[in-house]
Formats: sequence, C-alpha cells, structure tokens
Amino acid sequence: MKLTYLDYADLPFVASRDLHYIQKDPSLKPFYTYPPDLDQFAHIIEQRQKHPVDRNLLVSTLQQQYRHRESQPLVMERIESLRSPQAFTVITAHQPSLFTGPLYYIYKILSCIRLSQLIQANHPEYRIIPLFILGGEDHDFAEINHLHIGDRTIRWDHPSIGGSCGRLSTEGIDQCIEAVATLLGDGTQQETLMHTLRQCYLGSHNYAEATIRFLHHLFGRFGLVILNMDHSGFKMAFRKVMLDDLLQHSSSRLVPPVQKQLEDAGFPAQAFVRDINLFYFNGNQRERIEQEGEEFILVDSLIRFSKSAMIKELEDHPERFSPNVILRPLYQETILPNLAYIGGGGELAYWLERKEQFEHYHLPFPMLVRRNSAAWLDQHAQSSLRKAGRPLQDYFTENPDDLIRDFIQDSAAIDLDYARRQIDDLFARIQTEGEAIDARLQFPIEGVRVRIEKYLNNLEHKMIRAEKRKQEPSISRLLHNYHILFPNSTLQERYTNFLPYYGKNGPGWLDELLPYFNPLDHRFLLFEE
Repeated sequence: MKLTYLDYADLPFVASRDLHYIQKDPSLKPFYTYPPDLDQFAHIIEQRQKHPVDRNLLVSTLQQQYRHRESQPLVMERIESLRSPQAFTVITAHQPSLFTGPLYYIYKILSCIRLSQLIQANHPEYRIIPLFILGGEDHDFAEINHLHIGDRTIRWDHPSIGGSCGRLSTEGIDQCIEAVATLLGDGTQQETLMHTLRQCYLGSHNYAEATIRFLHHLFGRFGLVILNMDHSGFKMAFRKVMLDDLLQHSSSRLVPPVQKQLEDAGFPAQAFVRDINLFYFNGNQRERIEQEGEEFILVDSLIRFSKSAMIKELEDHPERFSPNVILRPLYQETILPNLAYIGGGGELAYWLERKEQFEHYHLPFPMLVRRNSAAWLDQHAQSSLRKAGRPLQDYFTENPDDLIRDFIQDSAAIDLDYARRQIDDLFARIQTEGEAIDARLQFPIEGVRVRIEKYLNNLEHKMIRAEKRKQEPSISRLLHNYHILFPNSTLQERYTNFLPYYGKNGPGWLDELLPYFNPLDHRFLLFEE
C-alpha cells in the first residue's frame, strides 16, 4: 500500500471554516479552549478531574447495553476501568447511517481510536478510552436510510417514520442486505461480511441495537466502546439543564451572540437556536416543544401541557425528552469524563458556537479535533488513472471542466495567449502612433482591438470543440477518473460506502489503515492499494 499526504488547502470541496480551524487561524481562537495539540492533554486532564461525572451510572449502563453482544474482553475491561477517576474518554458520534453510510463514518471512528492511542502513549498513568456515541434519537430518516456503492444507491424504505431512527424496527432492511450481496458478488470475505450484516441487522430488536452490533463487530477488537445515550438514567442526570432550557431558554440567549461574533469574523452560523431546544417522544413520534404563554405545546400533535405538568413530566419521565443539536454537546459532556471530541468540519463548526453555553453550565469544554480525511484507490482505480496519463493532482479541482480544458490545451497545443500578447503589443504601438496624429483616434483603434480579440476567442472555442470531438474517448476516461476521486462532485469519503473495500480485503483493511491515522496531523491521506 502506498500513502500520499496532501495539504487540505490543495483539495476541492473543503469548507473555508474547516481550513481556518486546521490552520489555527487566530480569528477562531476565542471560540475554543484548547488548540488541537498533543501537549495540551496534561492540562485538559487536570481540568477534567475538577468536574466529576457519575461513573457508576456510566459503567452500569454500558454493562447493561453490552449484555447480549459478542464478547470482546478489551471492551469489557475498558468499560469497567471507567469507574476509576484515572480513566477518561475521547469521543466521536454519528447517527445510525445505513451500514455506516459514507466512508467518513469509518474514518471518524479510526481517528477516535488512534487519538486515544496517542494520548495513552503520552500519559501511561491514565486510561484513555475511545468511545463512539450513537446518535439514534434523531428523527431525520432521509439522512440515514441510504448508501452508495459505485453508481448504485441502496435505499431502505420503512413503513413507520417520524420518530427516533434508533427506535425503528429493522423491517425491510433485509432487501438492502440482499442488494449489497448482489453488488459485492461472491467470495469468502464477501460471504462472511454478508453473514455479519444479516446477523446484526436481522437479529436485533431495533435499528440502534443493530447498528451498534455491527460497529462492535468491526471495531470491538480495537477496544472501541459504543454508547447509546437514549437512556432514562442519563436523561435524569441531565434534567437540570433540560429544565433550564424549558423555563429560562438560556441557550437562546447564549448562542446567538457567539454566532454573531463568528459571522463578523467571516463564518456563518451553523445551527439554528430555538427558545426551547428539546424534543418530546410522543409514542413513536419525536415532536418539537414550544412554549405559548404559560403552556407548552408539541408542535406536530398540538398536545398541550401546563407549566406544572411539563415540569412534572420531566421529573417523572426524563427519557421522554430529547436534546437537539444545540444541547447535545452539553448532554455528552455531562455524562462522560471526556477530553476531546473528534468530528468533521461541520460538527466542529457548531461546537465552536458552544463555549459560552459550557461556561454557563459550568462544564469543561473539550478539545475539538478535526477527524482525518482520506481517499482509497483500489487497484482498478489506479489502473484507470495510469491509463489516462494525467498527474493525480490535475484531478483536484471542483470543476471537471477545468480538467478537460487543460487536457485539450495540452493534447492539441491550443494556446492563443501568445497571439493575444502579440496583438496587445501591436495595438499598443498603433495606439501611440494614432494618438500622436489625433487623440480622438484612440477610440476606433480600441474598437478594432476588441473586435479582433472577440474573433480570436471564437476561433479558440471552435478549435477546442473540434479537439473535444476528436478526444472523446480520452475525455470520457478523464471524467470517469474524476468521479472515482470525487463521486457525485464531492470528496469520496462523503459519498462512497466502505463495504466493497471491506468485502474484498476483510477485517485486515481496518488494521492496515489505523496506524496511518492521526487527527492531530492535519493532512489528507490518499491511500493506494
């Protein structure tokens, strides 16, 4: 395997705020506590120790959640170690995307595992545990119900949507598994993978548990702990913040001024803040809560609660309340003895809006670490790229038309810029001579120059079109290669699923990738099989 490191600044489709954070732009410094450097963790640990969490609740909940999962001694040992005040987590989180969705899901987890190893090596006196939070309470089914393999989209249709995605049954998912099996083809590794998918997704009581079982199968041997935070005990521990949000609307006062500061620095707001940033589980539905006078209303069903009834409902049934994206970081850091959050650029963007919230609720703000980004080129992709004969860097453009234009100009030596320069020089002399005779001649002379330039541009376009027709097979190959690297005009990691690579290479594919990940080394990883 060959690895090439690329600078994020040279990549297309990387957001401006993402680059500014990676490059430690001073304009973002007021919005985080710790720069993403390994030497910061001694101080982070010291500060985190001043804010204890309910470790017995955390351990007992994890042990309960792991009762019926395949045994991974390292995971169970790490769960038990969380009772100790010397144990800390580094976390990442994501919704239960279908069979993990796009590749960055996998890269995010590898980044989390690798960061925990780096901190552990630097601080052997502590236990540093990689932990993945399943964001199964979200109800946006359209975000998680599909995956892409090649040019095919596999979509899961479920008869009952609108509530928590994690609480859904796995009805209908068998059709997705069979569609994957058809695309992956035969082979020992593929058959083993399909058996695992059927075992995890068809043998679980809901979709969250199915996803956790699959992730545990993939990453359990690395000691990754997976947590479902849709739990009554955790909600009980978080109820003071939820009550404050219901009655005082603190986040709606704290977050917008920070968003305004970010906007003034050139970074648009990432998340919309409401007066109340909680949902309510009404049966199978997850409904937004709004306040109207002294009453609270569930927006979709129009069910109403008096103020006292809503407070009692929160005290008696905190599990029926669900934080949105504004409160979720607070929820995670209330429950976990956490040091760092690993996420993509979009996630870190909304975390950068949260520092004032954390100070208000007296919670330590973790280090924000941008996950590794990567692309994987299998042997077939490499062969196609070699046949095209273009340097790999030529493909790194947001507009494939630029790639085609450069290819046409190189292959046909179409470059009329030299002629343009000669014409400019010629008309500069004519202009000088004309103005010496009569200053009014500058206008007709300029008009002639503009017409000639227009004719030259038209001629160049005709030459390029003719060369495109001549080079159609080569152009098709270039576009094919471009969409290997940037399927659907985005980074490969944001579109393509990992199953074909895992199905071909087996579990060893993850072992091969892991040592090269380091989310504190801010470079893009280009793997060639």
